Amino acid sequence: MPLCWVAVFRAIFIPAIMTNGILIADDSGTFRTAVRAYLTQHNFEVCGEAIDGTDALEKATQLQPALITLDLRMPNLNGVEVASVLKSRMPDVRIVLLTMYDEVMGYKSLMSAIGVDATIPKTNCFDSLAECVRGLLSSATHEAPETNRTSRLKKPVQ
Repeated sequence: MPLCWVAVFRAIFIPAIMTNGILIADDSGTFRTAVRAYLTQHNFEVCGEAIDGTDALEKATQLQPALITLDLRMPNLNGVEVASVLKSRMPDVRIVLLTMYDEVMGYKSLMSAIGVDATIPKTNCFDSLAECVRGLLSSATHEAPETNRTSRLKKPVQ
């Protein structure tokens, strides 16, 4: 009988606990710390941090976050490679790619095909990251809000 209660607990409470679980993957410890502080300040649960692409895949498998922020350029595997693997393993995970490279912002259709839900420039990510994450985590469908070149979010059609 106790085994049944464990299954019931997992089915009911684990999804609620991980609703806002976010994994931050970036090779810069300073940037990871800043993103963690920012997300925590905006009432999101950060479930872990990864220091490179390989670590991101391992931690994502272990922690099963609802959303992952990925740096475009990381050692071992870059953010695009990680996003592609993650979407095949965890199709429901939401992915936000953070980048210092403005030219990547022009490849939205490619990023979407890979499985990236939003791309935000690091230079002003703290202007829109919370809104983006909130939108991605609360959306019932996989129609994610997009960011434009200035990182402002278009309002999703309701």
